[in-house]
Amino acid sequence: METKPHNNHKEAQHSNQQLVSKCAFLKQNGLPSDKLSNHQVEYAVNQNEINIKQIIDHMHVGVAILDSDHNVIQSNKMYQELLPKNSLGKRPQQCDQCDKVDHNAICASCPISSGDKKNEFCAQFDLEVNGHRRNFRIIGNPIYNHDQKVIGTIHVIEEVSSQVDAEVALQQALRFVDTTKELMWYYDKDYRYLAANQAYCEAFQCELKEIIGKHSIEVISEVAFRQVKSSLDKCLGGMEIHREFWKTFPAYDLPRYVEVVYQPCIDPNGEVTGIVGRMHDITFRKIAQDALERRLELEKIIATISTDFISLPYNSIDSKIIQSIEQVVLFQNIDRGSIFLFDNNNDDGGAWQNAYQWVHPKLLGSEQVHHNVIVEKDQYVGRIILAKNIFSCANVHDLPKEATSIKKSLLMQGVKSIICVPVMLEGKVVGFFGLDSIVEEVIWSEQTETLLKVVANIFSTAIGRKKHIIERDIYKKRLRTLAIQLSKAEEKERRSLAEKLHDSIGQLLAASRLKVNLLNQDPDVDSRKIMEIDHLLEQTIQQTRDLTFNLCPPELYTIGLGAGIDRLVGAFKKDHALNVFLEEVGQPYPLSEALNILLYQAVRELLFNIVKHADANHVLVSLSYAPDKIMITVEDDGCGFDAPTVSANEYDGKGFGLFNVKERLTYMGSSMSINSKIGQGTVIMIETSRG
Repeated sequence: METKPHNNHKEAQHSNQQLVSKCAFLKQNGLPSDKLSNHQVEYAVNQNEINIKQIIDHMHVGVAILDSDHNVIQSNKMYQELLPKNSLGKRPQQCDQCDKVDHNAICASCPISSGDKKNEFCAQFDLEVNGHRRNFRIIGNPIYNHDQKVIGTIHVIEEVSSQVDAEVALQQALRFVDTTKELMWYYDKDYRYLAANQAYCEAFQCELKEIIGKHSIEVISEVAFRQVKSSLDKCLGGMEIHREFWKTFPAYDLPRYVEVVYQPCIDPNGEVTGIVGRMHDITFRKIAQDALERRLELEKIIATISTDFISLPYNSIDSKIIQSIEQVVLFQNIDRGSIFLFDNNNDDGGAWQNAYQWVHPKLLGSEQVHHNVIVEKDQYVGRIILAKNIFSCANVHDLPKEATSIKKSLLMQGVKSIICVPVMLEGKVVGFFGLDSIVEEVIWSEQTETLLKVVANIFSTAIGRKKHIIERDIYKKRLRTLAIQLSKAEEKERRSLAEKLHDSIGQLLAASRLKVNLLNQDPDVDSRKIMEIDHLLEQTIQQTRDLTFNLCPPELYTIGLGAGIDRLVGAFKKDHALNVFLEEVGQPYPLSEALNILLYQAVRELLFNIVKHADANHVLVSLSYAPDKIMITVEDDGCGFDAPTVSANEYDGKGFGLFNVKERLTYMGSSMSINSKIGQGTVIMIETSRG
């Protein structure tokens, strides 16, 4: 067993000093202290036994007093519990339970062995107590007389199991603290360093001995200290603080994103004595988290832009494209976005014109921002785009020699970085979508390229849809014009035919009837046959008049639409026994000849359709005049029909008439709606502008 000087066991040392002071009775009894025998020491101790026992029995350590021969002459209860009770009068090494303690070594180091004044001694050993292995320490102090001669020894035995465990744990913790990659440090209440691990010293490029006792400002700078001062103050108030922020370190070229935890150090009395800080580098986690957030935001932007263009009226497409460019520019944190489209349909030569553009408000009014920029197809950028490739440049100054013209143009605008992706329509490049940065250089990422390609595809679809709608509207306008011309031509032919029927055939029939009547005056002619011929001529003349009216009702041109439809209603009552009525609402006003003819023919076709298919008892034709439009409603109480089915089969017998009327009205800029159910009659409404 190894013995060593003992300097730190205050409780045991204090106990020994008390015993030594009590042994001063040797001098008080007037005994010659330099010639004391063993029995005299024992006698002296026994004389003052009560006083000594009162002290040592209340101690939480084992205490024994040995004479100069190393025999135990007094011990307390704790000592007797740890060692055999019959140890009085014996040397400690004779005890059965002390077989693990090398008392010979202890005695050899004891001051009594040489009789000289020596320091205290200390040794550790293990004992099995209540079935558990426990660690103890034995401390020896010499007893001196007034001449400073050693006359005995005080032994103190104390358990150090928990302290040993604590010291082991402390050493393990210290090893862990110095091997961990986390930065760890310890402040006192005045923010002065009491400790720091190796990682902390390496990050701040300092030696531990250089910062111990220094204020935090002297190590991390005053600016950095002010940024965390409020958190440190809260920690001294007993709160555990967690923070995340970007921080620069002397040892690293780039800033690191760190997670910092400040924990208060609290003593057994509940008082905060300092702060333990832990700092962990989470830069890669932050980068991954930011990348994920940007990815989600990117997907959200793409979904929003895509959704916004679904069923968007074509006249809102331009404004929505501008709004979408703004979203992309702000997401990329740059300055401008533009869409260039080819300005004609010629594939050879030509240029792309700036069709859409959004500029960050901070650059509005800047002379560098040009809105009417033209990019020639045969320029450097144009050739790349036509090859269906992406053009990107982080620094315009790095463009090659063959890009001199576009480089000059971009530098005049103050552009530092640019990226362009083709805009494709039906497999053909029709332009490009570009972003540029004017304030600072930008390294374009793969994510940016993906965003631009997807958005450019959405834009191309919207632009193509707008183009098709415009072309369709032009076609419809031309078709409407053609329909009007055809309607006028048809009506002209009707009028011509009606005039011929009236002026030629009608007059001939009237003259024939006149001559037949003259023959009726001849007594040689059979009057009965003459009357039959006259009756046939009268019917022919009436049918000719009816045909002339149907072809071109004179009231429609001389009076107006209401008079023409009223004459039509009367004819259907007479010729088809149809119980039909006309209702006029509002003040009539004159309409164009083409519109009069169109509406008249539509009502006539609807009434014919009722006669053929509706089996109606009553029909109401309502003509309503509003200041800006005319509405005609034809309602019957007939058998009705399934309107969706008839609309889906427009070319069958029943639907063709309605389809023909609806198409003619549509071509002329009017509309027709049908509301009908089987067994519930039919309501058809025609609506047209006053035009």
